[in-house]
Amino acid sequence: MRLVGLILILAGTITFFVNSCNDSSDDKMLDLRDFKVVKKEQPQVGWWAYAGGIIALAGVAMVVSAGRIRSKGNDD
Repeated sequence: MRLVGLILILAGTITFFVNSCNDSSDDKMLDLRDFKVVKKEQPQVGWWAYAGGIIALAGVAMVVSAGRIRSKGNDD
């Protein structure tokens, strides 16, 4: 269970950072010698960022619960 939790943490972290890297893009709309019109656009954070965070939190919960189950089993 701990291994599955670690895999979920890794997958969630990768999903969060890879899919939530946003950069702005500049699109030239009009270019007349000294006069330029530029459209600056920043994409919104998609649901992949939220899904990655939830997956990582589920992995943390699994690792913590596996540690608690193991420690309770040693007390008996």
